[in-house]
Amino acid sequence: MTIISRIIESLEASSHAHEIAKKVVSKILIPPILTRSILQKYIRKAIRNRSWYRLPRIKRALLYVASKTLDRVRSITLRRLLEEIILEIELAGTMGKAIYYGVVILIKQTPMLIKTLLHETKQLLNKLLFLGINYLNNPPIYRMYG
Repeated sequence: MTIISRIIESLEASSHAHEIAKKVVSKILIPPILTRSILQKYIRKAIRNRSWYRLPRIKRALLYVASKTLDRVRSITLRRLLEEIILEIELAGTMGKAIYYGVVILIKQTPMLIKTLLHETKQLLNKLLFLGINYLNNPPIYRMYG
């Protein structure tokens, strides 16, 4: 194998790990039922951590209108869109970043743990937070996934 093919394989594996990490983080952080009060909570959180202004206008408008008009989100398509927006808001905060990087590090260390992660996410939350905060507190030069 050439060096370029190894780099490409590692990038593909890395992007795959990041996609899995986003799914796990969304399963941990996003509530199962989206109601008006939950959507309003996320709008306030987005304004507080300044991720509201980084969202595109269409996403801001969708979240705002859904929080004003819907009592509960029933449409699967709308739910997916709102979950994507809420995940962006969560990943802008420190806890969301810590859990995300904790999942990525755990996947890189033990790839077979993915199945366990998807079923027992609540039990591993403390370990994920520890790994993620440890990663975020390291200087960028020393940051390694695993």
